[in-house]
Amino acid sequence: VRIICPHPFPRLFRKFFMASLDGYLTEEYFRKYRVIAKECARLHLDCYLYDEGGWPSGGACGQVYASDPKKYRRHFLVADGKDKVKLIEEDVDPANAAPVPDVLAKGATQKFLELTHEQYFKHLRKDGTWKRFRFAFTDEPQMPRCNLFRLGWTADLEAEFKRRKGYDLPPHYAEILSFSPSESAMKARVDYHDVMSQLFVERYLLPIREWCRAHGILSGGHFGGEDELTSFPYTGYSHILRALRAMDFPGVDLIWRQLWPGVRMHYFPKFASSVANQGGHRFVSGEVFGVYGNGLTYGQMRTLLDFMVVCGVNTFVGCSRPYSTKGGLIEGERPHNGPQNPMWRHVRVYHDYVSRVSMLGATGRPVVGTAVLLDMRSIWALPRYADYVKDTLTQITERLYGQQSDFDFIDDDVLATARVEHGKIRIGRALYDQIVIPKRANLSPEAEARRKKLCAAGGIILDQDELEKIAPTLRVSAHQAYIRVRKHSLGQGEALYFVYNNSSEERKVSFTADEALPVVRCDSEMGRLEAVSGAKNGKWEYALPPYRLEVFLVGKAAANAEKPAVIPTVAKLTLTDGWKLRPARRIRVGKDDFVTEAPRGGAKRGKLGDWKSLVGEEYSGDIVYSIDFEAPRGARYLDLGKVGYCAEVKLNGKPLGTRVYEPYLFALGDALQKGTNHLEVRVTNTLANAILAKGVWEKWKKELPYEWPYEVMQRDYEKESVPSGLFGPVTIL
Repeated sequence: VRIICPHPFPRLFRKFFMASLDGYLTEEYFRKYRVIAKECARLHLDCYLYDEGGWPSGGACGQVYASDPKKYRRHFLVADGKDKVKLIEEDVDPANAAPVPDVLAKGATQKFLELTHEQYFKHLRKDGTWKRFRFAFTDEPQMPRCNLFRLGWTADLEAEFKRRKGYDLPPHYAEILSFSPSESAMKARVDYHDVMSQLFVERYLLPIREWCRAHGILSGGHFGGEDELTSFPYTGYSHILRALRAMDFPGVDLIWRQLWPGVRMHYFPKFASSVANQGGHRFVSGEVFGVYGNGLTYGQMRTLLDFMVVCGVNTFVGCSRPYSTKGGLIEGERPHNGPQNPMWRHVRVYHDYVSRVSMLGATGRPVVGTAVLLDMRSIWALPRYADYVKDTLTQITERLYGQQSDFDFIDDDVLATARVEHGKIRIGRALYDQIVIPKRANLSPEAEARRKKLCAAGGIILDQDELEKIAPTLRVSAHQAYIRVRKHSLGQGEALYFVYNNSSEERKVSFTADEALPVVRCDSEMGRLEAVSGAKNGKWEYALPPYRLEVFLVGKAAANAEKPAVIPTVAKLTLTDGWKLRPARRIRVGKDDFVTEAPRGGAKRGKLGDWKSLVGEEYSGDIVYSIDFEAPRGARYLDLGKVGYCAEVKLNGKPLGTRVYEPYLFALGDALQKGTNHLEVRVTNTLANAILAKGVWEKWKKELPYEWPYEVMQRDYEKESVPSGLFGPVTIL
């Protein structure tokens, strides 16, 4: 971990957080913040400037609103009888949440910057700690957002609409809010969202980006709801690509199971990576695992991060490391990544992997051959049109994924600026071989005119029925619909290929790259280059593990590769009987915090499988499995089989290592001795068992005045990780 992101939760934020931070943005607050910044300097860490007290960003936890309630209160238009609308003010409940201002109101963003960014800069430049700050993080900002029954509004909306669109908006308000709008009303609806999203970019996002650039940091963050196309008109930013383009460090949010293996592996992270590719930005962020529950394992975390890397995300903000879990903070947003989590003692294994694969993801220049139009105008026009866009994009992206053709997203704004260069289509810093525009796309007049010019100049424009004409990013053997690929050029004819197996089965695949050079595997677990057996002239074969990413380097650096370990497949001995189990550390829910304790008693005879028969289903922590065995001739590796969920292994007192996800395979090395050997496997499970223990939820509901709103969701997730222990089979290979 090289960067931290301090996330303040003031008391004024929301009741259910039970937060204890007083005096947000006061002199005392900044005194505490300088302590954080100085510690970052001492540890050579960088720091995010998280710009809000809670979220959504833009209000300084109610202080922007409080500075001028009349000017900054949000307003909405709602239907008021037949063919009429009325303007209403947003109800504000200061006891429940800090009021969110109308960030489109003139002066609102400037006031926000004065209260937040300017104050951080003033207080942190005094002792030189400002140089530790690299990124600003704006969190789910939103303008007054509409829904099917109301329209967001700001004081000069009508004037700005008339100036930009050339006609009056008020006569169309009632029709825009109707469920069966006419053609003219649909045009007004599209134009309304277009103007509102333009104002959001111009009045909120761009001033923040300009401030950040002037002060030597990158503007970044994310918006929320990026995975639900049909909800874009109601998100408070309306146009995802336009909003992301207004950042130097675009990002997406993986707060809950928007991605989950075998259920939903959506393309939405590519919205941010597409914008970064076209803007020439190196970093793409993902805020991850905010509401996944304390049953989330490192194996699941790796699966999801691997998928985001193949989508172009390369910098991760992990949720979260709680400063405290005392009292009302014990429930909260989970997983708790810290000493409260039994797996935390092994987090270094996971962090090392993430840092290495992130580095690879930020290395080189993306090579993406295809741009796919995101038809925002149809999404704005009518819900049924939005459904069509969603279905069509799903069909297009699945086809492209299935033929290993990587793609970016574009919209009308950038299509209108595209030009043909040497047979390719340039959009910003990116060059595409072709653009895919769905047949029924509702292009703006500027984009439609540019489309015709591109075709006349030799640019390739395809629709959803012509995808077979698109060349693969990486050629594979036979039909491999589950294989996702990404390519980065390293210059001088060298490249990195990111290959993800989006299936539950191992896939043995033959690959052929464009570069006829040696091939090596980038081992992000061990931090080394590993030779690929039989690879030659840009061709290789590899067995891809399920739901995993592998990265291959095609280039001259192959000369530095180490020989791959040859893993024997013959089981010389299966360790079935004679196991002893000893509870070594337990973490449980105490009176007002999590409690770590050393269980009493020694080892007991037991069997492999769920350890609940020994310690019950409510046990979170560590249990040591031990067994003595006679070393078989030719023994080289230990395979633990299935583990729930981390395994730390010693043989005859010598550490063999720690594994936090499959395969749970360990080289025996010189720890193996002739005759009798003593094996110890320390297995660690998750915190889910302790949280799901009988009476815990009832206790929390009774003692905590406000229930965390995602509690039911988190508890459902946590139930999946209750089975714990060493399941095996344990074999000597």
